[in-house]
Amino acid sequence: SVQYDVISSSEIVILPNPVSDVLSLSTPFEIESAEIFSLLGEKVLQISHSQSKINVRSLPRGVYTIAIRGKGRFHYIYSKFLKE
Repeated sequence: SVQYDVISSSEIVILPNPVSDVLSLSTPFEIESAEIFSLLGEKVLQISHSQSKINVRSLPRGVYTIAIRGKGRFHYIYSKFLKE
């Protein structure tokens, strides 16, 4: 069954924030994919399998937006984090 419910970004917990090496995601749903974008909107990282830990060590310092999609959902949930 397809779920159209809207999840507030406050239901996504990103730790630590700011992050230096590994980002841990906590969501109320199973993650299907995630994409990370720079402030300029450039996609800098794509994770196409379900994982709650993402290695961001290679990213330059700055503010990024992460787009997370849950299994069986058609929309992304966006949240910001700081890479230090």
